[in-house]
Amino acid sequence: MNMNLTDIGTGESTNNDYVNTGVRVALIFPICFGNSLVIAAIRRTSSLRNPAHYLVMHLAIADMIVGLLVLVYIPLKVQNALDTYVYVCVFSFSSIVTTAMASTLFLLSIAVDRYISIASPLRYTIMMTSSRVHRASIAIWLISISLFLVIPLIWHNDFDGGTRKDCDLLKMNKREYLAYFAVPQFVCLAAVIVGLYCRVFYIAHRNGNRRVVTETRARQRLNSNLKIFQMAAIIFGFFGLCWFPSLVLMGVYVYSDTVPMDVLTKAYKYASSLVLVNSALNPAIYTWQSKRIRRAFKKLLHIKTERFANGSSVRAGRYESQSHTESSISLTLNSQRSKARTAL
Repeated sequence: MNMNLTDIGTGESTNNDYVNTGVRVALIFPICFGNSLVIAAIRRTSSLRNPAHYLVMHLAIADMIVGLLVLVYIPLKVQNALDTYVYVCVFSFSSIVTTAMASTLFLLSIAVDRYISIASPLRYTIMMTSSRVHRASIAIWLISISLFLVIPLIWHNDFDGGTRKDCDLLKMNKREYLAYFAVPQFVCLAAVIVGLYCRVFYIAHRNGNRRVVTETRARQRLNSNLKIFQMAAIIFGFFGLCWFPSLVLMGVYVYSDTVPMDVLTKAYKYASSLVLVNSALNPAIYTWQSKRIRRAFKKLLHIKTERFANGSSVRAGRYESQSHTESSISLTLNSQRSKARTAL
């Protein structure tokens, strides 16, 4: 998880380094644009302003911060600031790890939210209020910043005494911090999330076989909960795939000395690029999994589709047909009344 976001500006850069840097630069726009759309869609759409989507919005905020950090750090690396000032170096990789921890905690919060909604649907609205979710979100950001940004800034290694200074996560972080705190915490949180997701799937499958779910409202509520949960599960799956190589390489470094440091450093450069890919993929996953978010995107981008136009015409046709039927019924009743009066 080497957070050297680029290796340009050094005379020893290889073609592969430039390709890696080019990929990262190319990902800045989709990361920032896609996640800003998600944030705006949830903020402006009333049907999306609920606890579950507020947590999704904070996931998008974490991803957008990653894109903004890359946008800032590339010129810093070009100016050789990351390899000159130790605190700028430590901040460069610790800030991205902070967003990763925040994303993990928000994924855990979504898992808890979905578990409550399916296991205790009658108590969900009481337990998961918007104010509680907002307070929990603030707490998540404060915890992530304190543990993964403030501590490394206070407790870190200094640059080597040689002429070449490398801003590298493994070299700058204390080995004890990585071995006994950072890596175990990510692994434990991932295990808890997987356990909760398995539990939610089990409860949903069990409830799906009960008669109560044959009711329309209960079935619709269960399907809605499962759609949000399915989206969160896919996001967590891609999150794990993109961060897994970095965690494995970090584990090899802190728990074993079998792999040379230069090999680990080169591997981390490519593993860290997957982190940016993950931040760019999440908006596409939101759009793919959520019809509400798709509609909100189209509204924000002023996109009109034939579906909406046809839907309007169908509704108009139904209204005209209903009006015609009501008129026919009214004429029939008036005719019957007239005949009754003539008979009298």
